[in-house]
Amino acid sequence: MILANPAPMKNILLSTFLLFAINLQAQTDAFDDIAKQIKAGSAAGLSGHFNSSLELSIGDNDEAYSKSQAEMIAKDFFTKNPPKNFTINHKGSSGASTRYANGVYESSTGNFKVYILIKGNVINELRFER
Repeated sequence: MILANPAPMKNILLSTFLLFAINLQAQTDAFDDIAKQIKAGSAAGLSGHFNSSLELSIGDNDEAYSKSQAEMIAKDFFTKNPPKNFTINHKGSSGASTRYANGVYESSTGNFKVYILIKGNVINELRFER
């Protein structure tokens, strides 16, 4: 079958590609901003990426919290462990809408391994472990 006018198909393909590229850029920017907020020790900025409820693990404390509870716990963590640096070492994905990152949070009290799980565009799980 030969199309008389292939221009509509080209437009559809181009539009699909552009939407994919924009979505990929938004995903990258989410991790960049999350890393920026952790590095600054900004619980308020970080909570902007939280789901309405999420699993937050700091040391032996591993619970599901509301967004506002998780923000208060993160603020307490950053106060007790002021940031020196934060680096994401690895990013990956598991399925179309689930992404994760591993990194190291350096503080004046020592280093923590960090695991971030994003579903859609929000953090569903955040872990700080020694």
